[in-house]
Amino acid sequence: MKTLKQMIALSFLLMTAMSSCKKSTLTTYNTADNIYFNYFRDVNPEQQELGFPADTADLTFAYQAPEVTSIILPIPVAVTGVPAAADREFSLSVDPLSTATAQHFELPQTFIFHGGRVLDTIFLKLKRAPDLKTKGVKAIFHLNANKDFATELKVRYLDRGASSADTIKLLSFQVTVSDILAPGPSWGNVYFGTFSEKKVSLLNQIAGMPLDFWSVANTITDIKQRNALASYYAAFMSRYLQDQVLAGNTVYEADGTTTMMMGAAYR
Repeated sequence: MKTLKQMIALSFLLMTAMSSCKKSTLTTYNTADNIYFNYFRDVNPEQQELGFPADTADLTFAYQAPEVTSIILPIPVAVTGVPAAADREFSLSVDPLSTATAQHFELPQTFIFHGGRVLDTIFLKLKRAPDLKTKGVKAIFHLNANKDFATELKVRYLDRGASSADTIKLLSFQVTVSDILAPGPSWGNVYFGTFSEKKVSLLNQIAGMPLDFWSVANTITDIKQRNALASYYAAFMSRYLQDQVLAGNTVYEADGTTTMMMGAAYR
């Protein structure tokens, strides 16, 4: 009886092991790592600001000195899985709907994801073409699957349960570039009111405010210092505009009819 029980127990263990092996075989598969864009805006390590994911970038040469003819935009890409020992090549294409041409940007000849990494960078060279003075152009890039990388990760959800309108594309990235003065994401309406190129130029000439003060390239990372300077520039410019009105030389916007004004707190 004891021997019979031992044989039954042994048979049960063998069946369990065979079942486990079979199940392991069914669920084990080999696939390429996924590659995706991993761009974040408003990253500021000094202020411990991690930024937020984005699938677009907007740049302007208008804040650069005249002798600056190109800008390098780093675009991070990431892969799932563990780092590979060797370099791997990935595939990037330009969307035919792009309005930017070879005179506006330059890409590397090959796209290499270096060994030992799960995060790498595409260095996009943006060129200061003459037509950017009058218009902005866009370049749209797509990551494509190849022998080393899959492209199964399509979007990143900003919040759990978010709708499709609250997603960031992971396989497409759009860059818009111009040479036109623009407010950038941090233009301070409370200080300066409605944005205009003429107002920015006057703020630079009259109050000494740098052209890139509220731009993406803002180098003043101390928020209190930045706000104090903004208040100074706004107040200085407001007094200038009021003095011009009293002198009968009202300053108008480019349309010739709208009186130039600063933010509501500085009128």
